[in-house]
Amino acid sequence: MNVKKINQEVIAASIISLVVLCIILIGVMTDKTVARASATQDEKYVMSIRIEKGDTLWGIAKENITSHYESVNEYIEEIKECNSLVSDVIHEGQYLIVPYYSSSTN
Repeated sequence: MNVKKINQEVIAASIISLVVLCIILIGVMTDKTVARASATQDEKYVMSIRIEKGDTLWGIAKENITSHYESVNEYIEEIKECNSLVSDVIHEGQYLIVPYYSSSTN
């Protein structure tokens, strides 16, 4: 065998190995995604709340957070995004849209 043929075989084997590895990784990731989706049938909803004197975004988030959020700060950011808030300032009498997750009722 010459060196050129050996290099071509090594390259071909490397490409085949890479393709097989990609297929395996995609399969594993898909299985995890399907398992996660089937394990929880929760749906995202929103509710409107009226801000009372003394309310803060932190307090509202602590009161309404679900396990779908990694932290109170993450949840606050979503509340701010839903309401187009650029700061944490909220005012008495204001209404906020607050997202939450709940099990579907199928």
